Amino acid sequence: MELTTYLTITLMISITSLLFLTIRERQKRIKLQRESHNHFLRDEQAIENFREDNSNYVRLVEDTLAGIYIVQNNDIVYVNEKLQELLGYQEGELIGSKALNMVHPDDKPLLGENLRLRLQGDNSPKIQHQFRAFRKDRSIVHLKVIGSKIEYQGKPAVAGTVLDITEQVRAEEAMDYMAYHDPLTGLANRYRFNKQLSALIEDENTEQLAVLFFDLDRFKLVNDSMGHGVGDLLLKEVSNRLKSCVNHIEGLARYGGDEFIVSLVNKDSQEVANIAKTILQSFVEPFYIETYELYITPSIGVSLYPTNGEDVETLVRKADSAMYQAKSKGKNNFQFYRSNHSNHIFERLEIEADLRKAIGQQEFELYYQPKINLQSGRISGTEALIRWKHAEKGMISPAEFIPLAEETGLIIPIGEWVLRQACIQNKKWQDDGLDPMVVSVNLSVRQLYQPNLVDMVQDILRETDLDPYYLELEITESMIMDTERGLKVLHELKDLGVQISLDDFGTGYSSLHYLKDFPINKLKIDQSFVRNSTEDKNDEAIIKTIIVMAHQLDFEVIAEGVETVEHLGLLQRNLCNEAQGYLFSKPLPPKDFITNFDRMKQIFDQNGISEDDSRKKWIEKAKELDVMELRDTFRQQQGMIFKFIKNEEGKFIHTMCGGQLMHRMGLISEQVIGNEIENVFPSNDIEKKYNDYESAWNGEEVSYSGEMNGVHYITTLRPIRKGGVVTEVIGSSIEVTMNQKEEYLFV
Repeated sequence: MELTTYLTITLMISITSLLFLTIRERQKRIKLQRESHNHFLRDEQAIENFREDNSNYVRLVEDTLAGIYIVQNNDIVYVNEKLQELLGYQEGELIGSKALNMVHPDDKPLLGENLRLRLQGDNSPKIQHQFRAFRKDRSIVHLKVIGSKIEYQGKPAVAGTVLDITEQVRAEEAMDYMAYHDPLTGLANRYRFNKQLSALIEDENTEQLAVLFFDLDRFKLVNDSMGHGVGDLLLKEVSNRLKSCVNHIEGLARYGGDEFIVSLVNKDSQEVANIAKTILQSFVEPFYIETYELYITPSIGVSLYPTNGEDVETLVRKADSAMYQAKSKGKNNFQFYRSNHSNHIFERLEIEADLRKAIGQQEFELYYQPKINLQSGRISGTEALIRWKHAEKGMISPAEFIPLAEETGLIIPIGEWVLRQACIQNKKWQDDGLDPMVVSVNLSVRQLYQPNLVDMVQDILRETDLDPYYLELEITESMIMDTERGLKVLHELKDLGVQISLDDFGTGYSSLHYLKDFPINKLKIDQSFVRNSTEDKNDEAIIKTIIVMAHQLDFEVIAEGVETVEHLGLLQRNLCNEAQGYLFSKPLPPKDFITNFDRMKQIFDQNGISEDDSRKKWIEKAKELDVMELRDTFRQQQGMIFKFIKNEEGKFIHTMCGGQLMHRMGLISEQVIGNEIENVFPSNDIEKKYNDYESAWNGEEVSYSGEMNGVHYITTLRPIRKGGVVTEVIGSSIEVTMNQKEEYLFV
């Protein structure tokens, strides 16, 4: 390989990282291993190519936000101002104190052992740990430390940097909490309950087990007449009463909506009945919600293991069935599961029969709820929502018939009808001259895994002549727990050109691993987080976390359930892409949807951040992401970048140094930054280095080769001028150890 080609390729993979650290105390000369002296590189064409490539990647560094320390003999001998600020101490309070004094007791053993090994001679390039520390005010801060062994004042020491990762840790804890808890009540969620119940069934100590499934009678009436806010407060109070009324409930969870579920281990039928009675009795007293005095009752169904089933799905399903038996007996009671629940079966068969006829009798309708672009305020899309206008019972909520349709398989023809009608309507709007928009359609679990889903979607797009880009398919987290099958189907759908949205994010399985694997375009923040986000700091933090994470993964974010001006402001300030909710519009039939465009835009213009201000925020965010990406890129490189100036005394002082090559040469940035040439390089190399530095300071571009601790390298010095005067010099180094004999000629 020619020298020019080698240098070009090596430079492209070795643009070095920047380390934003400074030390005000100069360290004494470092004793370094010396090997053979290298000669100056003579290949002028290679040097010219090297300089040309190198100049494209030079960047100036910002001031550090990291703490710096030096520990010697387990005592702190140096801290910078940032670390003092981070821990809340003055310099005099830290210097001379034991390094582990402020470390959390649980984290001391590992940290202390590694510190001991490093001080006693472990020569690994660096150590990296996360631990908890106590600030002076005894609050806990989560820290990440990156340290290396050095020689300080002639004795072994450990020097390094400390980063505050408290917010990162809290965000991770919040996401983990989301995976297993209901955000409204704080109870375990469906996923956690099922997991725990499965573990109980497999436990050899479990001889018998009861599952109590119940919902709140007439809860829908509370929601419809008093609003979802009152309904949510009621659910919270119900959960508090359930937790306090029975001390020996082993497992309590909110299963969804107004449904709660309890597991009881190794209790006989009489004990289970007594607990069910206790729960019923706890609802005798009214619930006081805001100005309302509410009387609410539960209907409870009970299934028993192993009598009624030996797996989670069967036990929950039969407890649910028993609950409907309780409702059929007048509500506010409990029933053990019995197989002869003919009334319940008859009702379900009647609804199923009506569902089968609904498509042919044209009883289904599609309503559309707009999605608003939070930068421009314009309608960017819409969600198609099915409604059932029963010939005798009137309008039936999807919550009442979709679960049955899913269970019976009727969701397949219903889902196909919804998809076709949504595409027909969207194409019609485009043909009528409306600006193209994306229409989203919800997929159910059965639809996602039906064998011909991809072909069916493709056929409908072809029939309706709708560009696939303007169709968005919404899935939920729980649907993609079977990642192998889900991944295949979603990729095939994505290959058609349609968009994929993850609905109700944060309320289901919430495993994050699939986010990088599945072809998702958009995350949809569940309305349960949005609803209380302006009052509950935890909900606000979760929303911010989801937005930042999604943007880092190159996803767009839409928030549902936006009902207030405060919701709108919060989402715009944090750069959420889209929003939908009753603030703009409820779901509307097609005709009303079109006639309300101007009203929706007016609501945004009157209450939202202006388009110009919003655009500025997005530009600022883009710049911030660019800087973060640049820093991450630098940290991944294998070379070294450094910078120096010439002070009033005529001495060259290093002001920046970083990169993996630096560590391989036996250095850390603390040994370089703030120090002169003689404090960094071997004594036999100082005179040549000084001459090279002087030439660069005089305006020349200089290249030289060198060796340190057995590492061979090539360095280029490039003077930086301001107003025609050299104000600093930036050096860039690459390693050539492995290729020295074969690729380079030294004299």
